[in-house]
Amino acid sequence: MKPEWLPASEAAQILETRGVDPIEALATIVRQTGEHGLNRYWSLAYRITIRARSGTQWLSTPEIDLPAGTISVPTYANGRRLPEMIAVPLLVATSELDRRWPETLDPQRQKTTADQRAEREATRYFVDVIAPGAWTSKDDAFDLLKSRFPSLSRRHFDTTIWKENVPGEWKKPGSRGNR
Repeated sequence: MKPEWLPASEAAQILETRGVDPIEALATIVRQTGEHGLNRYWSLAYRITIRARSGTQWLSTPEIDLPAGTISVPTYANGRRLPEMIAVPLLVATSELDRRWPETLDPQRQKTTADQRAEREATRYFVDVIAPGAWTSKDDAFDLLKSRFPSLSRRHFDTTIWKENVPGEWKKPGSRGNR
């Protein structure tokens, strides 16, 4: 019988064997399940780290040590937060891993490391260069990324890059001339 919770370091290894980038996968769990996909320590740090920094991606913060499978959380005494941080285990719900990335992936469909790297670079380029600029259509953004990253699939662009990183005002319906 599988354990209900896995240390983040073990979850990362499992995800890699399934052909999934662990950082992107854990970030997806957090974005889509909030506090329910990870243990209570994540819940505490999530409120402090992410919400206080308004949109900072959680994996870019130093509080997460994925290889060690820990997260740094603040210490409290008498109801007051102290400046010291302590490292506690970061656990991932086994059910989330199996539901999102089943063990029986078709080997023909598993992504290579090069494909995963290209997708991460395309996402980074979109977030750093395209999104901060003036509004652009979804098709134009895809064409620009595809010219720079030829292995980028339309599906990855639609479901990951555009859906999770586009500024909210770009998703509004209607004429773009008044924006």
